[in-house]
Order: sequence, then structure tokens, then C-alpha cells
Amino acid sequence: MKVGIVGTGVMGYPMAENLLRAGFEVHVWNRTPQKARPLLEQGARWAQTPRELASRVDIVGVMLANHEVTRAVFHGEDGLLAGLKEGVWVVDHGTNPPAWAREAHREVTLRGAQYVDVPVLGSRPQAEARALVLLAGGDPETLAPLLPYFQAIGKHTIYTGVLGQGCLLKLNLNLMIALVNAALAEGFAMARQFGLDPAWFVEALKESALASPYIAIKGDKLLAGDFSEQFGLRLMTKDLRLIIEEALAHRFPLVLGAAAFGLYQRMENAGLGGEDVIAVVRAWDQNLPGSS
Repeated sequence: MKVGIVGTGVMGYPMAENLLRAGFEVHVWNRTPQKARPLLEQGARWAQTPRELASRVDIVGVMLANHEVTRAVFHGEDGLLAGLKEGVWVVDHGTNPPAWAREAHREVTLRGAQYVDVPVLGSRPQAEARALVLLAGGDPETLAPLLPYFQAIGKHTIYTGVLGQGCLLKLNLNLMIALVNAALAEGFAMARQFGLDPAWFVEALKESALASPYIAIKGDKLLAGDFSEQFGLRLMTKDLRLIIEEALAHRFPLVLGAAAFGLYQRMENAGLGGEDVIAVVRAWDQNLPGSS
């Protein structure tokens, strides 16, 4: 089976690595070719354009920052859509609005190919460990041809049965992640302000009923002062904006999510968009907007 990965950034790169390890013939394209070069040294094959990549493979995995970028990559003379053959699967892993999934499905289907929204739950460590949770907007029977691909990049797949529902579930879960992340950052900053050793705070959390892999990973990053990107703060701001739009469309009173959006947006405006989401802890530093 030939697989293409469009977008070899923080998430797409380890996904492509795991596909290579699983024995797939892997083709890659990225807007910045240098980011894909180590994959070529491991046996991946470079495509000059999304169109060229789509023309070579059976499955196209798309992992791009947002639906605007994804739309641009789909369209155009050298876009992904121009290279699609009948029967090819387009698997969109981006965190996108359900409306984009429906639009992309129409465009892909017109070319005799098949589209499904399969956003992933997890960040770089989970992608590297093949421990992503896949949220598939379809049913197991229809998506059966994709099972080997799913198993090569993730540990579990949740089938939502309906196109676009994978996107909605991902937005719902990212709301929870945004709130847990902000609560962890505020608790950490409070412990520090109270004169407590932050290491006690993190250790207590790890041993409490609140313990989780997320708390452990982000707690350790806080202790190390490590804000290197696993999941970018700017991406969380983008996702919260999408969540607010869906909440408005469904007339859902988003209370905590709206407050979280204000926090993440302030930190992105302060120049922290390229850092990890846990960098919101710096909101409580006196030299940044939003400090207390």
C-alpha cells in the first residue's frame, strides 16, 4: 500500500516515520522541503507538489495547520485534487470545522475518490509513540480499507459514523484540553506565588485522582521551563475560535471556553503563539499582558 503524507510538521513527521517503520511505501510533501529531508534519508519519497503526491498513492493523509491552508493545498493547478485518481482515500487529520469536511468531501467525491475526516487526539509525544486516538467520521465497515493505515499511526480509533462528526468530537475534546491546560498553568503559578515548591505541586497532582498522562507531560515541561512546541499555543487559539463558532451555531452557552479563549488569545498576541500551549503559565508573569 502506498501512502502519502501532506504536511510533515510537528505531527505529520512522526506519523510518516511510523508508516515507514510499518513497511508502507511513504511519499511526502511539505511547504518547507527541509523539514521532510530526514524522512527521505529513512526511505520516504519526495513529491514536488500535492498533485504529484496524490497521483502516486492509495491513501493521502493530510496534516495541516488549519482548513484555510488545507483548502489552498487542495485547490490549484498543482493541488491535491488535481492529482486524485479513482478509489484513492483522502484522510484529513486536521482540526477543522465540520463545514470544511463537507466541502472537501464534495470536491473529492467529484473526482471519484473518497474523503473522511479523521482528526487525532494527542500531540507530538503520542504521535511519536504511535499512541494517537483517531476520531473517524465514518463507520468501521466503510473505512475497513484504512485499518492498516490507522493501526500504523495510532493506538485506537473511535468511529463516529457520520462525516464531520470526527471534527465535532475533536473540537469538544480540545475544549477540555484547553481548560485542563489553563487550570494546570494557573495552579502551578499559584503554588509558585504562595512560596510552595512547584515540584511538590506537580508531584501531588501525579499521585492524585487528577493524575493523567497529560498532567505528567505538561507538569514536567513546567518544572523544566520548557516551552518548546508539542502542541502550539496558536493552534489552541485557533481551535477555541472554531469551538466558539460551533457553540454559537448550536446555541450552546460556552462559559469556560470563552474565558479560556481570552487567555490564549492574549498570550498569542504577546508573541507566544509558536510556543507550547503550557506557555499560558506566563500570563501570571508581571511582564506579560493578562498578568495578575
